[in-house]
Amino acid sequence: MNILVIRLKSIGDVVLTLPAVNALRDNYPDARIVYLTSSENAGLIAGFQEVNEVISLDRRSYRTGNPLTFVPQFFRLLRRLRTGRFDLAIDFQNYG
Repeated sequence: MNILVIRLKSIGDVVLTLPAVNALRDNYPDARIVYLTSSENAGLIAGFQEVNEVISLDRRSYRTGNPLTFVPQFFRLLRRLRTGRFDLAIDFQNYG
């Protein structure tokens, strides 16, 4: 099983998702857990042993408003998410 966990910003909120990741690992011990977060939080998640992989998103490039900066990153992210073939996605970002 492949599980995607999403929480992009606010380091405190990212930390508060870690007990939920522990619960996921307890319930799905053989699952591959991938965490999508902003680049400033990627190091924190990378040190968390329950997560197999971290996908980091450079949110600064989106804020520039320059399509030459954020469009290539957007398509790389989209490709990565599609190749992950996730069975379950948990969006702690709560943006719908």
